[in-house]
Amino acid sequence: MIWALHNPIKGWTLYDLKLEEAQAVVKTLSANEIRLLKVTRKGAASWDQFDSNLHLDLISKKGFAAEGYPTLDTTESTQTENTDFFIVKTKKVITPRLHERIECTLDVMVEASHQIFKTQTVDLSEGGLYFKDIIPDWVSGYFIVTVFFQQKPYPVMCSMVEDQKIRHRVQIVSEDSDSHYLQFKKMIQEVKAK
Repeated sequence: MIWALHNPIKGWTLYDLKLEEAQAVVKTLSANEIRLLKVTRKGAASWDQFDSNLHLDLISKKGFAAEGYPTLDTTESTQTENTDFFIVKTKKVITPRLHERIECTLDVMVEASHQIFKTQTVDLSEGGLYFKDIIPDWVSGYFIVTVFFQQKPYPVMCSMVEDQKIRHRVQIVSEDSDSHYLQFKKMIQEVKAK
C-alpha cells in the first residue's frame, strides 16, 4: 500500500511512501504534528485527519528495540568531536513590531502535554497572543492554542515567547500554508472591525 502524508505545521507533503517509510516518518513527528497530520492512500478520493485508531497500520513498534546494537551514550558532548556544525548565540536585537496588536477579551484554550489551560486574551495579533493569566510551566515546546470568537474555534500552533519574566505571551508559529492560520487571520480582521 502506498501512502502520502501532509504536515501542516512544517508545511511539507510526502508522496509515494511505502508502509515502512510512512511508519518511520510518523514515528519522528511531535504530538502536535501528529494531531494535525493528514494522510491518504494512493488512489483514495480524499485526505483524512490522522487517527491512531483508524490508521493503526501507520503506527509501528519497530525501531525501538536496541537488542544487538551497541549502547548509545546520549550524554556525551559533541564539542570534543570533529563535527560539521556549531552553535551560534546571537545578540538580542529589538526589532519593530510586524503585526498590529488588537486589544480584546476572547476565551482561549491551550492544549499541551495532554493537559488543558483555559484563560482569556488581553490582546492578540497575527504574530501572537497575550493572556490574562500566567501560563503554567507544563506549557512548552509547540502547542495548540484555540481562540474562541462568536462561539467558533480558531486553532493555531504556538510556542512560548522567550525571555519574558512572567509567562503571559505566546508567539504563533503557524504559516500562511496552514488553513487554520488563514482562518485565524480572517477572524482577527472581524475582531478589528468591531
